[in-house]
Amino acid sequence: MPMSDVSVRLLRGNRDGWPGQSARPKTMASQKLFVPEPGLHQPGTPKDFLRVLGQGEAAGSALVICAHGDADGFVFGEYAPGIDTSFLINGSMPAHAIAGNVHLPRRIVVSTACGTGTAAFAKAFIDGGVRAYIAPSSEPEGSDMTLFLHHLFYQLLRRRADIDAAWVHARGYDEQSAMFVLHGPDAPPDSDGKP
Repeated sequence: MPMSDVSVRLLRGNRDGWPGQSARPKTMASQKLFVPEPGLHQPGTPKDFLRVLGQGEAAGSALVICAHGDADGFVFGEYAPGIDTSFLINGSMPAHAIAGNVHLPRRIVVSTACGTGTAAFAKAFIDGGVRAYIAPSSEPEGSDMTLFLHHLFYQLLRRRADIDAAWVHARGYDEQSAMFVLHGPDAPPDSDGKP
């Protein structure tokens, strides 16, 4: 599937975007990541996030989840009474809450949330049809995540590399980039993504 568009998904973070950065995520979208029309989704609730993960054929070729992560999963934080937070544990969405809600056939999903490169998250996305799930196995710095994304999508979109080659190039830059693991039905054995 040729890369035609990238959907950038922002979960609630600080008001200035990613930690340690002054540029807002909208800036990233306006730079277009070398593509014609990326989409920017900003979920209001956990259910909104799950709707994006289940959008099926309407999804772009790649989905980037820009979020914070903790031991419980994707960090959402606290909500006002009346908002359904039943999917969350301690304010975070775990892999089992995502499982069964993903429908992203043959899409690439990249998470920047710390610790979401686990087998449980990979299984939730792969079972939902993604061809590749890339996420950090540990806690890279915010600015290093941006660099990893730039390297990955430059290889995919400008160099027309396949996902395996783009991932190898992007994670080979430095120690922080090496934290990003590749999971997928066709992931190479040395991807560190052991489902």
